[in-house]
Amino acid sequence: MKKVIAIVFATVLLIGALTLPAAAFCPQGDRYNHVTQILNLTPAQQQKLLDIRQAFQSDTLPIRQHMQRTQLELKQLWAAPSLDQKQIQAKVKERTDLRIQLVQKRRDMIAQVKTVLTPDQLKTLEQYRHQSRHRFAFKRFDHRFDSQDQTKQSDQ
Repeated sequence: MKKVIAIVFATVLLIGALTLPAAAFCPQGDRYNHVTQILNLTPAQQQKLLDIRQAFQSDTLPIRQHMQRTQLELKQLWAAPSLDQKQIQAKVKERTDLRIQLVQKRRDMIAQVKTVLTPDQLKTLEQYRHQSRHRFAFKRFDHRFDSQDQTKQSDQ
């Protein structure tokens, strides 16, 4: 019995040790802070955006939780010895419907955010989003170009 308790305790400590650095490095939070600095928001604007963001998080929590449950159920259906295509299709549709709800709520949140920003801040935000998309796309495909360059160099 003592061994079981010790193993459970060690597992909990290990999981905590592994997840703590991930929790400390939060790209979403860093990006949010970076954007607020770029836009030079007033304290009132920062508070309004924080309120909008928190409302979005609490409003979408049930949807996100339902999506997680549905994804788990879908994994279980795929892992079953005999596949029930009707149930799988129903779960996929359910998850897709939830995803659509989440996207709609996100668009509503973005519309609210735009009402808080000035025209100059909106222009700066669009420029930042455009640059971020290019950086993401470049990082995403950069390794492919590197491997091609290395292959060409080794062939020469």
